[in-house]
Amino acid sequence: MTTRPYSYSQLSTYAACPTRYKFKYVDCLSPLVESEHDLRFGKAWDAGLNAIYSGLSRKQAQQAFAAAYPESEYPAVLPYWSPGKSFQSGLDAIPEYVERWRDEDEWWEVLSVQSRETNEDSDESRTVVLDRVIKDKRDGLVYGIDVKTTGKYLNADYPAQFDPH
Repeated sequence: MTTRPYSYSQLSTYAACPTRYKFKYVDCLSPLVESEHDLRFGKAWDAGLNAIYSGLSRKQAQQAFAAAYPESEYPAVLPYWSPGKSFQSGLDAIPEYVERWRDEDEWWEVLSVQSRETNEDSDESRTVVLDRVIKDKRDGLVYGIDVKTTGKYLNADYPAQFDPH
């Protein structure tokens, strides 16, 4: 009996979606068109949120979203794994996001929006770019916030891939 080594990519693909694993690693299928849609949508969403947390209006945040990924550059057919990431969905989601988090956001003081933090005191030179650094007005504690968008199935294991190591 021989054992076959599995890469981290294979294992994480299987954990996220066994069908996708089968298509990619067993059937050796690949998408007809490689797409950067998810990445571009995430960057556009990031631009919209950065506008909001920099004190701009919802309309200006929607304009930032639209400028970062113009509707004319979206694929004619969205990838099957991200049907909700349409141009209109992104525009509609910005005011909905603001409304959803309005009460909680009142407790935060935004200290910085997507600024580069470098730890030069450490032996290990490392630069981190957080989406926001906020201070809790209730107790004065400071938190780093990093927002993620995904086409993946969300479960309790999803955030673990972003733990610092």
